[in-house]
Amino acid sequence: MTTSPHHPSQPSQSQSRPTDVTYASIALPDPDRSSTGAWTLPHHLEPRVQEFRSPSRTEAQCWELAGATWDQDWYARQGNVGDAIVWVLDPAKTTIQTDEDGVTFSGGWKMKASNRYVGCRLKQSNPQWTWSRCFEKVGAQWDIWHHYYLPREFFPEPRWVPAVPEPV
Repeated sequence: MTTSPHHPSQPSQSQSRPTDVTYASIALPDPDRSSTGAWTLPHHLEPRVQEFRSPSRTEAQCWELAGATWDQDWYARQGNVGDAIVWVLDPAKTTIQTDEDGVTFSGGWKMKASNRYVGCRLKQSNPQWTWSRCFEKVGAQWDIWHHYYLPREFFPEPRWVPAVPEPV
């Protein structure tokens, strides 16, 4: 469902409702704002988030600048998302391979979504710790077989090679 920025629970009158945002978008929790809500962003806009990252902004602010909208009940509609399994890339351990068609990231931390949140909070509280240490503390397991492919069509420049994104 497409929502109006002024009234998040109401569909925009100028936009149709071709797909549900649950399936057309990716989501970012923002526990400081709500335990059931999430910032939702269409998949094709995900690479733009990197453009807005800076030490002075939160990840939620970067998503909002990239075009994300706040959905107060996103997680409520998903069921118990805290038990969902997620993979998180590690700036020190994930390897990057580029070719003419894109970039492949290999290796990631496998954990429950709720553990990812706790691991990220540990990193905020202990910036000197590595991501590995933070995620191991919350029970994450390193998955060498996890692969994430980013097609070249998402690159802003032909020679740009993305760095491994830091976990959110």
